[in-house]
Amino acid sequence: MPKPIGDDSGYYETVSDSEDGGDCNPEPYELLDVPGEGKLRRATSISSIHSQISRGSSQLWDGMLTPDESAIRDIDDAGAKLLEKELEEVESSWRRRDEPIGIDVTSLKHPSGPGHVEVRTLHPDSSNRTYCLGKRSLSERDDPFIAQGPAQRRKPEGLGREDISARLFHTSQNTDVFLRDSSSAPKPPLILIAHSDRHQPFFNKYQLSWGVQWEIARLVSSQKLRYDDIPLYVIKKLAGPNAVAAPRVERLLRPQKGEGRYRQTYEEAFERELNTRLPWAELDKEEAALNDNPLSGLGCNSLQDDWYGGKIAFIARLRQNGQSGNISNNEYRLELDSPELSASTRFFRRWGSRRFVRVRIPESVFYRQNNRLLTFFKNNFVIHGRVFRAFYAKDHSVFLFELPSTYSSGRLQQDPHGGRISLAHFLEWHNPMAFNKDQSLAKWCARMALGLSNSAPGVEILAENCIEIDDLYSPAGQTALKAERKPESKDIMTDGEGYTNMATLVQTKYKFNWDLVPCAIQYRLGGAKGLLLLHPEDNGSSDEPFRVWIRPSQTKIVYHPNLRRDRAHLVLDVLRRSQLKHPARLSTEIIVNLAQNGVTYDVFEGLMSDGLQGIATSLTQWSGHYAMQNLWAIIAGVNGSVIRSRMSREAAGSSRVLGFGSRDKDDEEQDDDEDAVDIPTRSKAWWPDEFSGCPSSLEETAMVLLDSGFQPQSCGILAMKLKEVFKKALNSYIEKYKIVVPRSAEAWIVPDPCNVLEAGEIFLKSSENIVGQDDLITDHLLGDVLVTRHPCCVPSDVQKVRAVWRDELRKYRDVIIFSVRGERSLASMLGGGDYDGDTAHVIWEPSIVKAFRNPDDKFADPPLGIDDAFERDTMTVDEFLEKHKAQHDMPVTVAESLQDYLLASLKDVSLVGQYSNWHDIAVYKYGYEHDEAWRLAYMFCAVLDSSKTGKTVKTDILTKDRLSYKGCGKPAWKESILEPFSNLPPQDEPPRRLGKMTHIKFIMDHLKEAGRKKYHHHMAEFEKFLVTARQAFKAQHGITSAASFVDPELEAPWLQAVKRAGRLIEIDKNDRMKRELEIIRRHVEAVREKHREYMRQEVKGTGKGRTGRSLTSPRKDSPTFTEKPIEQRQNILRELSLSFSQMPADAEFIVLSPEEVKRCRASYAYVLETEHQEKRFTDSSRFSRFPFDVAMRDLCHIKAQSAGSWKTVNSGFYSTFNMTGAIKAFRSADCPAYTYAP
Repeated sequence: MPKPIGDDSGYYETVSDSEDGGDCNPEPYELLDVPGEGKLRRATSISSIHSQISRGSSQLWDGMLTPDESAIRDIDDAGAKLLEKELEEVESSWRRRDEPIGIDVTSLKHPSGPGHVEVRTLHPDSSNRTYCLGKRSLSERDDPFIAQGPAQRRKPEGLGREDISARLFHTSQNTDVFLRDSSSAPKPPLILIAHSDRHQPFFNKYQLSWGVQWEIARLVSSQKLRYDDIPLYVIKKLAGPNAVAAPRVERLLRPQKGEGRYRQTYEEAFERELNTRLPWAELDKEEAALNDNPLSGLGCNSLQDDWYGGKIAFIARLRQNGQSGNISNNEYRLELDSPELSASTRFFRRWGSRRFVRVRIPESVFYRQNNRLLTFFKNNFVIHGRVFRAFYAKDHSVFLFELPSTYSSGRLQQDPHGGRISLAHFLEWHNPMAFNKDQSLAKWCARMALGLSNSAPGVEILAENCIEIDDLYSPAGQTALKAERKPESKDIMTDGEGYTNMATLVQTKYKFNWDLVPCAIQYRLGGAKGLLLLHPEDNGSSDEPFRVWIRPSQTKIVYHPNLRRDRAHLVLDVLRRSQLKHPARLSTEIIVNLAQNGVTYDVFEGLMSDGLQGIATSLTQWSGHYAMQNLWAIIAGVNGSVIRSRMSREAAGSSRVLGFGSRDKDDEEQDDDEDAVDIPTRSKAWWPDEFSGCPSSLEETAMVLLDSGFQPQSCGILAMKLKEVFKKALNSYIEKYKIVVPRSAEAWIVPDPCNVLEAGEIFLKSSENIVGQDDLITDHLLGDVLVTRHPCCVPSDVQKVRAVWRDELRKYRDVIIFSVRGERSLASMLGGGDYDGDTAHVIWEPSIVKAFRNPDDKFADPPLGIDDAFERDTMTVDEFLEKHKAQHDMPVTVAESLQDYLLASLKDVSLVGQYSNWHDIAVYKYGYEHDEAWRLAYMFCAVLDSSKTGKTVKTDILTKDRLSYKGCGKPAWKESILEPFSNLPPQDEPPRRLGKMTHIKFIMDHLKEAGRKKYHHHMAEFEKFLVTARQAFKAQHGITSAASFVDPELEAPWLQAVKRAGRLIEIDKNDRMKRELEIIRRHVEAVREKHREYMRQEVKGTGKGRTGRSLTSPRKDSPTFTEKPIEQRQNILRELSLSFSQMPADAEFIVLSPEEVKRCRASYAYVLETEHQEKRFTDSSRFSRFPFDVAMRDLCHIKAQSAGSWKTVNSGFYSTFNMTGAIKAFRSADCPAYTYAP
C-alpha cells in the first residue's frame, strides 16, 4: 500500500514487493546508469511510469524537460485552459491521497493540417481519458521557455506549460520516459547564506515580503543577528508591504536605546537622500506590476507612463573566512548588503529585480593567483529557502539568478511556480544555443553581458520595423565574402553601427529629457548592440513608426525567425546619447605615443604650465567686481562639475542615460565598513549632512561659505578649503598627468553614412562653438588633425587625418565621422576599435599636429607568431551540445557545465595587471617601437579579452615572461610626487633604460620632474598669496592684531545673549536665561570634546582610504580622519552634528526660543573654537573645522543676515543653481551693481 513521504507533503509513493513486502504487483521498470545523471528509472510502458507519480514533482521530476520542445508549446490558448483543468484534477487527487494518476502530453502531426496535441490522463485502473487540444499556428507560438496565459497562477489553482514541461521528459520518438532516481542523483553543493528551517515556515505563513526576508538575512549574514534571537511571535509584526515592513526589521530585531528617536529624526532630515537609494516603495511597485503583468517591468507600457522596473540592486559581498589556503568552501562566505536603487538592466526588467543578486569581490581576492573563486561560485546559494546560482561574472562581480527550487531540511525541491524558471531556461531564453551553434562557446557566454548593460527602455519597435541591412567592407573583406570566408573585423567598415529614424530619436529625447535631439544613441535590442545613427535618407518626420536598421556586425544573438519574439527583445534599451566633450585631456598612454611620434617634450611641458597657471589664476582672483561670484563659479567646475554631480546623485541609477557625470564610482565603494559608526542608517557618498547643513565635498563646502558672505581673506576655514581645492586641482594635472589640450575634443566615432569622405578624411561638427586652428570661433573642424582612442599601446594607435566639410553630413553633430573607404577601417587602426560606442580623441592643437609624423602601419596588426603564445579553447556551441547529447546529459547538467565558461573571467585575472605592467616596463627599458614592447602590447590586449576569446597564455610563455620581469618594479615616473617610493620600505627596483635608450630621457620622467617643480612652486605661491591677501584685508579694515580676525558677526549672537542674561539678573534678579545659556555651553563643550576624539581616532582593521592606497600599507599604519572612506567620515560627522542639534532630554528652555537656541549654540561653538586657537589665522590649516562641521547652516545663516540683504532659499532650488552664464553676462556688461560687498 502507499506510504507517506515526509510529514506535511500529503503525497504517497507506490512501492514494490521488494520495497514494502506487500501484495501489490507494480508495473515493471528498470534502473539505468546514465552518465552525468546517476540512476534513472526507465519504465517499460507509459502507464507504468505514471503509476509512480505519487511522489510528487519536487523529487520525481527534478530537471525534466521535453527535448523536442513541441508537446507543451504547441497547445493553443483554449487547449491550455482545458489542460489546466485536467492538471487541477491531478493535483486534487494528490491532495486527497487517492490513487496516483499522471498525465501524458504528445504533439501529433496531421498530413492535412496543423495537427493536434493529445493529452491522456492515466489511472492505475486503466480508466484513462484522452483529449485532443487545438494546436497553435507557427506564427502564434511563443518562446517555449516563457509562461503564458494561465501559467502564472500558483498551485493548486493551476499549472502552466512550463510546469508541464518540468514533469514530462520524452525522447525524440516519444516512447521512453526517464525519471531521476532521487536517491542516487548527484546533488549540487549548497552554501547557506542565511536560512532557518524553524523560522522559514512562519515567514511563509505570514507572507513576509522579500524585502523583509532580505533584511533579516542581511543581519544574519553580517553576524549582527542570530536566528535564536528572533522570537516567533515577532514575525507576525513584520508582515505587510516592503515599504512598511522592511524598515521595521532592525527596529524590532536589534532595538537600541534611543534608536527610535534617532531613526525618525534621521529619516526626516535625509528624506531626499534616502528616496534616491531606499528601494522598498519601488520594490512594492515593481512586484505589484509584475503580478499584474509579467512583462510590465519592461516599460514602454503607454505614452503617459514612463515607469519601468529593474531598478533595485540586491548586493552581496564576498568575505574571507580564516586562512586563504583553505581549499574547502569555507574559505569564503557571502555577506548581504542593503539593497539600493540602482541602474536598470534588461534582465532585471524582464524577470524582476529580486531574482538577481550581484556579488562584489574585493580586488585583493579578485587579482590573487589561485583564488579558487570559480570553485566557490559553482555552488548553489540559499537565502531563506530561495536558491540562487551564478550565471555570469563581470567587472569584479558575479551575478546570481534565482532558480525554481526551494530549500528545506537539507533538501532541494522543485518549485516551478511564481514566475521563476530554471537556469537552463533562462540561458536559452537569452541566447538560444540551437540558433547560435557556430559561435565559439566563449563568445556565446560573453553575450550574457548584453542583458546586464546599464540601460533604460526607450521605445518598443515592432518586429517588422527591425530591418536588416548589409555591412560595408574593404576590398579585402569583399574578397573574403566572395570566397565564402568570414572577413576580419578590420575589413568591416561599418562594424557596430546601424541606423534609426528621427521619430525614435525625438521620442527618446523627450523620454529622457535631453536638451537636444541626438544624432546617435548607444543601444541594445534583442541580440543586437552598438550605435544607431540617424538614417541618411530620413525625412525628419517625428510622426513615423519607430524603425531601426541593423547590420550583421551588430547582431550577436540569433533568435528563431518564425517564433514570436519575447517583448523584452523588442524594446530598444538605451545606454547613452551622443555628446561632445571639449576640451579633452591627454592620458599617459597618449603622451608617450605622441612623444614617440615626433612631438617634442617642451610642447607637453608648455601645456602643463599653461593649465597649472590657469588654475592658479582662476582660484586667486579675490578682488574686483563680482570676484566672489566668479570664484564660486570657478570652484563649481575646477575638479569636475559640482552641478552635474548633484544632479547625478538625485538621478541615482539613471545618471548615465540622462547624461550626467557621476563621481560615485564603483572603485570608491568600500568593501569593509567595520570602522564606521554603528548607526541605523548609513550615508551615501557625497551627500550633504542635513543636520548641520555642511556639504560633503571640498568644492561644495567652499561654495556654501562663499554664497553666505564669507571671504577667504578673513575666514580661516574657507581659506583652508580653497587651499585643498587648489591642491586637488594641481594633483589631477600632475599626479595623473591629465593635461588639458585646449584644441581637442572627445566623441563617438561613426562610419560615414553618406559615403562622401575619402580615405584619410573625417568630419566633425559641434553643437556648440569651438576654437579652430586659426583661433577663430567655429562649429566644425578643417585641416590636419590627430585621432586616437584607448587603449593606446603601440605607435600606430594615433593617426593623422584631415578634417573636411561635407554638406551631406551637416545634420550629424557631436560625433566624429570616419571614412568608409580605404584598405581597412580607420577605427581598427586605433587600438583595434570599432563603431559600437568607441570614444575617440581628436586633436587640432597646432604645436602637436605639425610635429606629429604618422608611424609605420605594421604596428596596427599583431606581430607574427603572437597566436603561438596562446592555447585556445575552440569548442563551438554545436560541439558542446553534441558532447552532452552523446552523454545523455539533461539540461540541468548542461547548465552546470556552462558555468566553467560563464564564470571564466574569474580565472587568471591577475595576468591582466601583470602584462600591463610588463608592457610599461618594456616601453621604458627598450623603447616604444621595440619588438618586445610591441609583443607585450598585444599580449595584454589578448589577456584582457581572454574570457571572450577562450585564449589562455601557454605555461612556458608565462613562465618565461615572469622570469624576465622578476624583481622589476613599476617605472619611477609612476611614483607619487607627494609620497615617492623612496619613502617606502625596500621593494622591487624600478626599471632602467637600456641600449640606446640610456641616452634618451623618457617623456614621463621629464614631465614628472617638471611637474614636481611646478607643484611646489604653485603651492608656495599660493601660501604667499594667502599672506598677502590677509595683510591687504587687515590694512583695508584697520586690523592690527591676529585676534581681530575673529568674525564679530559670528560671535554676536552668543555675546549678545550673555549680555542680555546679565541685564535680566541685574534688573529682574532672574537668572533663568543665564542657566539656559549654561546648558548650551556645557552641551557644546561636550560635543566639541567628542569631535576632537573622533578627529584623533585611528582607523582599526583594514580598509582603503580616499587616496586609494591600502590603509595597512607600510607608508602609514594609522591614517588620519580625512583618509577614511567618505561614507565613514560622513557617518561620523552626522552622528556628531545630530548630537550637537539635540539638546539634553532634561533641558527646558523658557526664555530662549528654539531659533535663539540654535543661533546661540552655533555662535558659542565658534567662540569656543577661537578661544582654543593657538595661532589665529596666521596658519589657516590650524583652524579647527568643529563649528562648521556641526553648525554650518546656522553659521551661514548668521553671516548672510549680518549683510543686511539676504534671501532664504530652499535646498531643492539651491542644489540646481549655476552662475556660469550669469557671470559671463556680468563680465561682458561690467555691471558695478553686482560688485561683491558683504
